[in-house]
This record gives sequence, structure tokens and C-alpha cells, in this order.
Amino acid sequence: MLTYFPIPYPNEWWYSVLCRYHVRSGRQKAATTLHELYGAHPLTHGRLFPGGDCYAVIKQLPDGMLSLKAVLLEHTLMPYYLRFHSPEKRQSVFSNLLAGRSGGLTSIQLQTPNGKQVLKFCPICRSEDTETYGEPYWHREHQIPLIPLCSKHGCRLRIVGIPLSRLSEVFLPLSSIDVVNEARACFKTQILCIKC
Repeated sequence: MLTYFPIPYPNEWWYSVLCRYHVRSGRQKAATTLHELYGAHPLTHGRLFPGGDCYAVIKQLPDGMLSLKAVLLEHTLMPYYLRFHSPEKRQSVFSNLLAGRSGGLTSIQLQTPNGKQVLKFCPICRSEDTETYGEPYWHREHQIPLIPLCSKHGCRLRIVGIPLSRLSEVFLPLSSIDVVNEARACFKTQILCIKC
């Protein structure tokens, strides 16, 4: 049983939920938290397309605390990627994930237009989340590889230069990222603002 496991915030990416759990657990080392989450055979988390990691964590929570179906649909990028597949393929992948198996999609584009695989966040969302929830979190739609702007604020997403391939080794909550306030033109308002 996982104690102090957080309830996901609206549109929070599953990796972000795991990062917040790591902070709440009080563990110093990522390896300790990974063992607690997945046992002796760590699973890959922090991927843009979910695997068996969601299932492995949720089955350790009290019944009814989180729905695997809701987590997959509301806190992973699965819905974004599956819209490019046939209804049969979508159902097959979704059924596999609900059973704790791999989704079977391997040819997923992970890179941004500049060829990097990185985390992204909107500084205005970060500020609003901190005011509303007391902490910022990674939004799932910001992680879509080819999206450079926040759909809510129109601001350019900030890049955190850690390769996505390393996320299974670390827990990097958004609260641990230093933000430098720079005056830039906001794409929606075309005026200078300190937040974006």
C-alpha cells in the first residue's frame, strides 16, 4: 500500500504525480521510491505514452482511490496519440493498458522541432497552479512534442533540458525548477509581460 499518494490535479501528467509522491514520501534517493512503486523490477515511467507503470501503481492504492481508466484518459498523452489510429487499434491498446500490459505502440515521435526530447512548462500555468494548489505541476498537454505554446495562455513553453529517456531514473517535480522572470512579448496579447 502506498501511503501519501497524491490525487492528480486537473490535466496533470502522470509523471508529475509520481514526482509529487516522491517528494511526499520523504525519500532522498529515486531508487528507493522506484522500488516502492514497482518492486524489484522497476518499470519505465516518464514516457510520453504510458506503459504498465500506471497499472502497477494504481493496484497498490486503496480500492476506489484512483481509476486506471481515468488516469490513462486524463493524465497521460494516450488520447492524443491514439487519435491517429483505427478504432480497433485504439481499443486493443487501451485494453492492454487496462490489463497492465504494454500498449504496443513503438513508433512515437518524441522530439521537438529542434530535435530534442525535453520537458516543457508554461510559466503562467506554473504561477497559477502555485496560487491555486500551493505547488506547480507538469501539465500533460505541454509535453506534446510539436507544441511550442501554451494553449491556455499563448505563451512560449519553457524547456527543461533533461532528456525524456532519463526520466525513469529521476523524479523532477516542477517545483524544483528555477524560473527566471524575463520580460517577453506574450503571443496572445502582444504586450510585454513579466510572466511569459
